[in-house]
Amino acid sequence: MKILSVMDPLEKLSLPQDTTVGFMNVAIERNHEVHICSPSDLYLDGNQTWAWASKVSIPQENEVIAEERKHYSLASYDCVWMRKDPPVDQSFLHTTYLLDFANTWVINPPQLLRNFNEKLYALQFIEHTPHTRIASSPDLIMEWLKQAGESLIVKPLDGYGGLGVCLLNAHDRNARVTLELLTEQGQKRVVVQKYLPSARKGDHRVLVVNGKVVGAILRTPQEDDHRGNIHVGGTVTHLPLNDDELSLCEYVARQLKADGIFFAGLDLIGGMITEINITSPTGIREYKALTGISVGEIFMKEIERELDQ
Repeated sequence: MKILSVMDPLEKLSLPQDTTVGFMNVAIERNHEVHICSPSDLYLDGNQTWAWASKVSIPQENEVIAEERKHYSLASYDCVWMRKDPPVDQSFLHTTYLLDFANTWVINPPQLLRNFNEKLYALQFIEHTPHTRIASSPDLIMEWLKQAGESLIVKPLDGYGGLGVCLLNAHDRNARVTLELLTEQGQKRVVVQKYLPSARKGDHRVLVVNGKVVGAILRTPQEDDHRGNIHVGGTVTHLPLNDDELSLCEYVARQLKADGIFFAGLDLIGGMITEINITSPTGIREYKALTGISVGEIFMKEIERELDQ
C-alpha cells in the first residue's frame, strides 16, 4: 500500500513515544510505502486535494528519514491517516474540508472529526459518563461549583494531553480567575465535569481499532498533580479492564465502528467514560512496552483486511 500521514512536524514529536511513528514503523516493516506531510502542505486544485509530501524510511526504530518533498494527489494513496493533534481550531477544520476531497479512505473520516467533539461524544453514553456541563460564563460555573459542594474538573473543549485541565472547588480563591482565563472572560466554552475521586488511582486509556477493544493502559497522576495524561508526566502501568469495564468498552467500540470511526482512545475513570478521543489517540507505544502486543500491527492488519474486501 501507499499511505499518507497528515501529522505534526517530526521535530515536534517524541519519536519513541509517538503513536503515529509507531504506526509508520509497522507499515514500513510490512513493506508499505509511507509518506508524511503537515496540514499546511495540503492544497486543493479544482475538486482534488494534493499534498506536498515526503516519502519516509526508518533505518532503525524511531529514526525517521524524510526524502525530498514532491507533489502527490491524495487519490494516489490507498489510505490517508489524519493524525494532527488538537486543538480542533479553524485551521484543523479547514484541513478536514480539504480531506473531504481526498477521493480515498481517510482515517478517521474528516466529517466525523468535525461532527464528534472528543469531550462531547462520550455524552451519547450518558448513563456511563460523569455529570457534564458545557458553558462559557464564569458566573454560571461558579454557581455550579457552590451548588456541587465538591470539586469539579474544568477543561478546554478543544484541548488534548491534559493541557489546561483544572481541578476546582468553591473554596479555591483562584477559581474565578482560572475560569476567566479558561473561558477568555466568558467568550469560550469549557467542559465542567464532576470530579471522580478514583482518578487518584489513575485512568484507563482503552485502545479501539475497527470496533474492537485491543488494549488498555493505566495512567496514574504524579503525587502533586491531578492529571494522569502521559504528556504531563503520568506514569503508565498495565492493568487489565475488569469484566464490567470491558463490557462497556466493547459496547462503545461497536458504536464507534457503526459511526465510521476506525481508531479511538477511550478514557475511563472508575468505570465511567470521561472522553472518547478520535483526533490523534495515543498509547500504543506504552502498551507494547508493557505487554509486547503491537496495536500498530493490529491497526495495519485491519486496514489491509478492509482494503482487500
